[in-house]
Order: sequence, then C-alpha cells, then structure tokens
Amino acid sequence: MSEFKLKMLQYVNEAKDLHSAERSHSLRSLYLVGALDTMRAACMLGMNTEQFAKHIGLSRDRYLKRVQVARVIHFHPRAKDLLEAGDTEISHLAVIAAKITPANRDLLLDGMKGKSKREVQMLASRVTADGHLLDQEELMDLKVTMTKAQMEQIDRAREVLAAAGKVPSLAQIISKAIEDLLAKRDPLKKAARSAARKAAAASAPAHGPGPSPAAANDMAREATNLPPTDLADAAPAHGREFHARRFIPADVRHQIWLRDGGQCTHRFKDGSRCPEKMMLEIDHKTMFCRGGEASIVNLELKCRVHNHHLAEVALGRTNLQNAS
Repeated sequence: MSEFKLKMLQYVNEAKDLHSAERSHSLRSLYLVGALDTMRAACMLGMNTEQFAKHIGLSRDRYLKRVQVARVIHFHPRAKDLLEAGDTEISHLAVIAAKITPANRDLLLDGMKGKSKREVQMLASRVTADGHLLDQEELMDLKVTMTKAQMEQIDRAREVLAAAGKVPSLAQIISKAIEDLLAKRDPLKKAARSAARKAAAASAPAHGPGPSPAAANDMAREATNLPPTDLADAAPAHGREFHARRFIPADVRHQIWLRDGGQCTHRFKDGSRCPEKMMLEIDHKTMFCRGGEASIVNLELKCRVHNHHLAEVALGRTNLQNAS
C-alpha cells in the first residue's frame, strides 16, 4: 500500500474517532444544559440568559437551541432515542421544538427519522398541532443577505411584474427570476427542446431549406451558451486537428444530458449512484489524451470531484498537476 494511501487511511480513522467523541460531547452538553435549565441555574447565579450562556462557554443562540431541544426530550422521550441512535440531530429537533405536541409527536418523530434538516422543515410546515398532515405544498424559510444594489434589482423586478396588475411577493419575484433563468440556461431543458425540434422536423412536411424561423431563433439563443463551432479555424494551424477532435457538438451534449438525467453517473462500491447535480462536467470514458472520441457512447456526465478523481487514478496525481 502506498505511503499516500496509508496516510489517508490514518486521517480517516482519526476523523471517525474525533467526530464520534465530538457527538458524545455534544449530547452530554445538551443533557447538562437541560439539567441546568430545570434547576433555573441562571437565576440562582443572578445572571441573565446571555451572561449565563457565556459563563458556561456557549453563545446565546446555541444555549437557547439546546434548552429548546432539552425540553423536547424531557416531554417526548422518544426524541432522545432517535438522537442517541443517530437517526436525527440536535439542530433537527430544534426545528420541531415549537411545533411538537402530544397529538402530533408520533407523526413528527416518525417522519423526521433519517431526514435532512430541510426535509424536517418541510414536514413541520405541513403538520398541525392536533396531529394532521395538511394536503399542501411544503413551506421553507429562506434567509438572504443582499447588497443595496441587489435590493434595487428586486424593487425593479417587483415594478416590472406588477405591470400585470398585481404586486408580487418577494417569493414570487425570486420564483419568476429562477423560472426564467432555468428556461434559458438549464442544460436539460435545452436538450429537451432540441429533441422536440428534431422529432417535429422528422414528422412534419418539408417547409423548405433550413429550420423554421422559431427553431432558428431557439438555436441561435442556445448557441450563446455553447462553445463556438469554429474552434478549429480559430486555433493555430498545428492545433486545428486537436481542437476539432476535442469539440463536442451541441447535439451530442444534449443527448448526454438527457440520457444521464442531469446527474453524475459515478457508481459507488455498493452500486448506488452519485446524487450530485451541481458542477457537472462531460467526461471521456476513454480519455481524450488516449484517443477517446467525442461520441455519445464515450461521453458521460461526472461531477467535478469524481471527474478529477478518475483523472488522478488514470494519470497519477503528479502528472495531472503538471498538466494543469
């Protein structure tokens, strides 16, 4: 085994031990804060909440969050079982602290098991105090810090959208902006439009040479987000062949995005697929530097982490660093 891998495994084991101990300390801290809250320790020592939190080494917010969770555990002991089993976190229980009641605790505690904080927030938005699950879309709180210039853009967007006769909420403004952005830039949407155009062209009677005006406009708009088609001409004479082989046509890109569903295709040892949908890159199965072609069968989506990892495995860390 290489020295690098031995060092990596050493760090992995150290991290496991450290974070296991850290979790144990966090739980012990939670139980101590709960006991101190029950004893009214801050009042007994003549301190306010902020002073007492600082006295025991916590910020006011962290102290209050742990007090909330300690009270949840006190009144609903099942929450402690979930926490100690690793099926939820302190921060997740803090989300439901103001929501949980004897009538809805089973719905909340069963529903939050193994879920992310965001999923717990969405669940809590639908659960009523009397233990019913509302048939409505989940709600999420979003905290955004913006500059003055960005707020002016929001105000202008509100003015533009209000021209329809109704003043939009901040959520509606953001949603519309994202909707427009995705319609223009989402590779999956662009690929779907391209496939729809091809299907329509194949089934429709000929309308003369070239694409229809609408299709031509779509293709021109999408071309602004793709590499130029004249890379070979722009390159020096000795590099034209290289650039021509390297270039991936828009139609091939579209088919790759549709086939792979806009998600990294890397498979872990247990057979599960990498869930990453951000920072995606088109990877050559047979590497380009080893003669791999820019063809649909040789290309697939990989997240940046796995694309870089596979290149390191194939070329070696040193060679890859020198190449970059």
